[in-house]
Amino acid sequence: KMIEEKKWEDGISKGAAQVAWRLPHASEAFLLQDFQGGSQLSEGWNLSELSTGFLAAPFIGLPYFLQADSLHSFSIRSSAKVTSSISAQENSAKKQEFMGWVSKAVSAIKQGPLQKVVLSRTDEKELPAGFRVLAALEELAAAYPNAFVCAISIPALAGVWMCATPEILVEQKDGVFRTISLAGTQSGVDDQGNALSPAQARWSQKEIE
Repeated sequence: KMIEEKKWEDGISKGAAQVAWRLPHASEAFLLQDFQGGSQLSEGWNLSELSTGFLAAPFIGLPYFLQADSLHSFSIRSSAKVTSSISAQENSAKKQEFMGWVSKAVSAIKQGPLQKVVLSRTDEKELPAGFRVLAALEELAAAYPNAFVCAISIPALAGVWMCATPEILVEQKDGVFRTISLAGTQSGVDDQGNALSPAQARWSQKEIE
């Protein structure tokens, strides 16, 4: 993977937008580079009109498209144990702050104005000397073999994002579309407190949509 690491670093220095990814359970990964730096799509964009490339959508705003100026595959370990390059040492101050938010959220739910609260937090870590993005991607692949893992860099957004997610937005095979969503929330017990099996899951209109 030294060749891919050099391609990644060269791409960063030249202002390329690029992404490396591995599909679940695969031993092959891909590196795509857009030497124009990627482009943010306009309102009314159409997926069928895009060329071969990679689509990345932020939480807020229009998605970015990386066209495949360069695309090639490389092998990646997906099952071997890999030593993490970043310490997992806990930040006790941030933990206490987050627990405080949890307490406030529980109180707000009990008082009535809120029915559900989704909390998130950031955790800052100093990267070790010699940190390599694709080596870290391999760590993710080994730690999460069932997940889609990727590393993406877009100059306009200044930084590298890495992810490991088991969710599938949409997959098409033999004319059949399939999706996997893990964001739904429902009780694991019935009104009498008895545990429900997966077959007894209650599919509301929210989950169906």
